[in-house]
Amino acid sequence: MEQTSSSTWTLHVDGSSNSGGSGAGLILTSPDGVVAEQALRFEFPASNNVAEYEALIAGLKLAWELGVKNLRVFSDFQLVVNQISGDFEAREPAMQEYLRKVRDLISTLSSFHIQHIARTENLRADQLSKLASTRMSELPKAAALEYLQRPSTEEPEPALCIEVEPS
Repeated sequence: MEQTSSSTWTLHVDGSSNSGGSGAGLILTSPDGVVAEQALRFEFPASNNVAEYEALIAGLKLAWELGVKNLRVFSDFQLVVNQISGDFEAREPAMQEYLRKVRDLISTLSSFHIQHIARTENLRADQLSKLASTRMSELPKAAALEYLQRPSTEEPEPALCIEVEPS
């Protein structure tokens, strides 16, 4: 999908953690209305805060892979929105690490805006996250499913690859 410098993509994210497990849902929409849905099932213990950050990180990575430069994010989890916006500080070391990872991914974008929305405005991402965390068999076939074995903050940093041309 080719994009112009003025094209803005939208990303809706939601995380879910309950006794049945934890997961996340995200919906990335191009300026032309092309939609990519993804559900993530976490194979590690995750609080609601962690699930929300994991959803956002997965969405930012997908946007990066697609070459998105302008992104508007919508989330119904006010704490994470306010931490990313700088209105609240992340006090726990684990949340500080998630915030650092998100800011690193945001730095690859030309423009970024995150906005808190009501849960009723985030229903599809909420459904994906709840299905991923509890009832995997009910996930829509159009949604991509990914299993995360460990938190994104524990991923090794990618190595810098340099190609050298023969002289």
